[in-house]
Amino acid sequence: MSLGTQKLFIHNHLNSRQVSGLFLSEATENGQLFLSVELPKEKFDQQIIANQIIRAVSEYFYQSQAENAESVLEEILQKLNQLLPDLAPAKAKNWFYNLDLIIGITQKNEIYLAGIGSGNAYLFQQGKISQILDKNPKINPAKIFSDII
Repeated sequence: MSLGTQKLFIHNHLNSRQVSGLFLSEATENGQLFLSVELPKEKFDQQIIANQIIRAVSEYFYQSQAENAESVLEEILQKLNQLLPDLAPAKAKNWFYNLDLIIGITQKNEIYLAGIGSGNAYLFQQGKISQILDKNPKINPAKIFSDII
C-alpha cells in the first residue's frame, strides 16, 4: 500500500478573514507536490500574492532537474526564499509574518515537508493520528518518515 493524498477545503470567501489557496500537482518521477497558503485579508489584494506563490512553487516543481523529492523541495525553498521579498506589497509592513505556508512532496512512501507560520500537518495511519508538522515560524524542511507501511 502506498501513500495517498486527500483534500477537504471549505472556504467562504465573503465572510472569511483569510485568503487561501491549495495546489496538488500531477504525480511525476520526482513525486507529487502539495501546497497550502493562507494570508490575512488586508486592504490590498492578498489573493494575488497567494496565487503568485502557488504558481511559482508549481513551476519550480515541474522545472526542477533534481534527482529526488528531497532535493526538489530544497531547490523550491531556495527559489521561494528569493521570490518572497519581491512579492511584498508596498503598503504592507511585515506581511511575511502573517504568511502560513505548507509545501510538501510525496514520493513512494516518503513525505518531505516545509512550513512557514502556523500551519499544521497530520498523518492518519492505521487508526491513529500523528502530528508531523507543528506551528513553526521558520522554514524547516525535514524528511518526516519513510516506509510507513
